[in-house]
Amino acid sequence: MTPRPIVTPEPRPTHTPFDPARTRPRRWRPRPGAGGLAWAVVAISLALGTAAPRALWAMDNGDPAKAEDLIRQANDLRRRGRDGQALPLYRKAYEIARSARTAGQLGLAEMALGYWLAAEGHLDEALAESRNPWVEKTRPVLEQAQKVSQSHLAELKVEGQPPGAEVLINGAVIGTLPLQSPLRLNEGRINLEVRAAGRRSMTTTLTLVGRASERVQVALEREEKADAGVAATPSRTMMVSPGSSGGAADGPGGGAGPPRRTGANEPSAGGEGGREGARVSEDEVAPWRRVLAWSLVGGAALAGGIGIWQHVGSRNAQHSFDAIRTCGASLPDRGGAQCQIYYDDFDTKRTRAYVGYTVAGVLAAGAVTMFILNASSGPSGNTASAAASTTGHAFVSLAPGGGLLSYGTQF
Repeated sequence: MTPRPIVTPEPRPTHTPFDPARTRPRRWRPRPGAGGLAWAVVAISLALGTAAPRALWAMDNGDPAKAEDLIRQANDLRRRGRDGQALPLYRKAYEIARSARTAGQLGLAEMALGYWLAAEGHLDEALAESRNPWVEKTRPVLEQAQKVSQSHLAELKVEGQPPGAEVLINGAVIGTLPLQSPLRLNEGRINLEVRAAGRRSMTTTLTLVGRASERVQVALEREEKADAGVAATPSRTMMVSPGSSGGAADGPGGGAGPPRRTGANEPSAGGEGGREGARVSEDEVAPWRRVLAWSLVGGAALAGGIGIWQHVGSRNAQHSFDAIRTCGASLPDRGGAQCQIYYDDFDTKRTRAYVGYTVAGVLAAGAVTMFILNASSGPSGNTASAAASTTGHAFVSLAPGGGLLSYGTQF
């Protein structure tokens, strides 16, 4: 018997070989509930996309109806002479809906209260709109108010050393040296301070005049240099403000280009603190002394005018007396009744003329004396000299804290 061969079976594969022809792509099947979530996300995105522009539009434009109601209330207060109570309503209307009308109304109220700088800015904003019916209707009023505001604004240029020194107006920092452009300030008295680390600060009081330009140069000394000398004393300088050029700032609150605005003497966002006024130095000349000096000048001018008038009258009476041949100063009754009348008129007016000239001279001397006393008792430095010209004024002041040069002109 032939034995059967033993056949060993091949091992079965443990995995199915990859066959591209037999494979099929799997289809994506959403999980239960995934479709509703996707549609919700799309709906929310569309809602936010449309709501955001509406919210921004509402934020920019505010509520015009509410702004109009505030303007009506403010106008009613102004008609009753309550400009101070009307100003916050105008400001609120301007914040709610910024437009040419709200800016113009706010500027007119600020101008009426003496906030010249803020008024100029809001009136400029209103007049820049050329297609607004309200602006076109009230343009003459707005332009006149703009001129009045500008006539009460002054220009201050602060220059000097060291670079980076802080410049303060009435205690508020408005920039550092070198300033890129002049400062626009309300007319009146201000306190100017320049300070820097490691330097002696300089403080002075300036009197700004509307439509005038003031130029101030400072040079701060180092602290160790100042301490090595005599005990430091405040640098004080008397200002001789140029006369106003007339014609029709704030406040009552930089960069190159137009003169820079500042908030000094302007109403702040939290209230109407712009009219608090500047801090006055202790040695400021008393107002009554200034008034007395100018009153003496006026009295001297009046007395001199009376003297000239009487002098002319006496000359006319003398000519009338000399025109009559029968008249004579040594004759009885001066040569007749008419001659006596002319002679008495001549003598009386001549005496009045002499009295007028004498009084004018005395008052003029008193005025000069008062001006000298005011100048000597007013703010001055350790060594100071002043030079005046027809176009402005200048002064130099030196003190242990540094040096100060100021020059004023008309613009």
